[in-house]
Amino acid sequence: MKAWSDKTCIRFKQRSGEHDWVRIFHNETQFGCSADNGRQGGEQELSCGPGQWHHRILMHELGHVLTLKHDHQRPDRDKYVKVIDQNIKPGFENQFEIKDRSEFNILGLPYDRHSVMAYGASTFSKVK
Repeated sequence: MKAWSDKTCIRFKQRSGEHDWVRIFHNETQFGCSADNGRQGGEQELSCGPGQWHHRILMHELGHVLTLKHDHQRPDRDKYVKVIDQNIKPGFENQFEIKDRSEFNILGLPYDRHSVMAYGASTFSKVK
């Protein structure tokens, strides 16, 4: 949260009775981390499983809470990176589907393959 505040205009604060809030917690049975995209209303969960409590991963999941989507799903992705479909682990293909322009606002920004909202080169890959 501090990194988001240090590098952006985003400010987080401790909950003090607000109806909408984010609960960050450890989930022993979860593989990876997850958070819903954007404000959901009421309690919103950001959860991570064992071994996933890394700065970049938490920054990424907080990005989802703030409505940011995966950069590698941008409508213009294929101009910048190549996703090799046959190397994606079975069951994770949807993580690499390109989103329609109507549901993804790139805000006029250039593609950034180092964005905290982009997966690493071998995330969900059969090949490491």
